[in-house]
Amino acid sequence: MSAAGNILPPRRPPSWWRRNRVALIALALLVPLTFGVIGAREWWTRFEDRPVFPSEVSVGEVTAGAQWAGAEITDITARVDRDVPEGTRVLLVRLDVEPLQDAVGCRNPVLRELDGEHREWSAASGSLMPRGADAVTECPDDSAAPFELVIPYVVPADAGALALDVDVAVIRPGFLRFPLG
Repeated sequence: MSAAGNILPPRRPPSWWRRNRVALIALALLVPLTFGVIGAREWWTRFEDRPVFPSEVSVGEVTAGAQWAGAEITDITARVDRDVPEGTRVLLVRLDVEPLQDAVGCRNPVLRELDGEHREWSAASGSLMPRGADAVTECPDDSAAPFELVIPYVVPADAGALALDVDVAVIRPGFLRFPLG
């Protein structure tokens, strides 16, 4: 037997793909993960100062540094001295608030439709209030005394079940939701 017969052909070195397979797998996992983390951080930063997560509150419940009671809604269209657009009604929402220790800061409460089109309405002009009634549309930031939110809203006559959404600073990005009868 000749010596040349036992010699195997030289082995080819592994391909670039084989040599770098661990790094390529790590890269395939880390690139989407990086973009996901960056996107989630940007989303949270954008919405951390906006109310996003509702917390339904029942009458008399203590939350967000206050006791919230008496969420009522009344149709006052007939008692308004001004002309109301056709096909709408004026609703007056009342909510008793008793701060526990410090002042309760809240932004303009929004009236939201819970079913149907999920529409929402901001407070209407205080000039729609009946004579002798004052509109208190925000929580006073400088007083820990009990107060009553009294807010008029102009809504379409076909609006469905409603709730009052109150953006309280201490629970943001959450907000309080008061279902109205």
